[in-house]
Amino acid sequence: MAGVQWIPKELDTTVVARVFSRLKDQRVLHARSPDLEIPQWSVDSVLEIRRMLGDEIAAAPSDEVLSHMNGMRGSCRQFLDAMQKMNLDRREGDPAYPRMWGDMGWNEQWEFGQALGALQGLFGMHILQLSAMCKVDVPPELDGILPWTPD
Repeated sequence: MAGVQWIPKELDTTVVARVFSRLKDQRVLHARSPDLEIPQWSVDSVLEIRRMLGDEIAAAPSDEVLSHMNGMRGSCRQFLDAMQKMNLDRREGDPAYPRMWGDMGWNEQWEFGQALGALQGLFGMHILQLSAMCKVDVPPELDGILPWTPD
């Protein structure tokens, strides 16, 4: 018998918990001084996050969760645009790969620090909102990017 098939979407909590679990392993989201980061490795991490969020968007059951996931993807795009503008998105095989903090001029260091801080700050706001909305604990690895420490 043919009929309409309906495949229910996953629960918000399941999707958000899975996203948090995958984000906690992304070094670019661990709050630390930008001089400890290698720009190209940060770019690689952000590309991986962006791909993962794109895959998870299909499973987002509610508009609220979808909105925050799209916001995080937009933050990734903003970071990647800044890296490309500074020519810090080079790949293996390029003679300038990887560029270390000390290899950058002060202006590049400042711009990289600004882009990294903006990415972490925006992710922190989205993560905190998703945590409160879906009642999913934030992994301790991500505590450093939250706008405030949850009690």
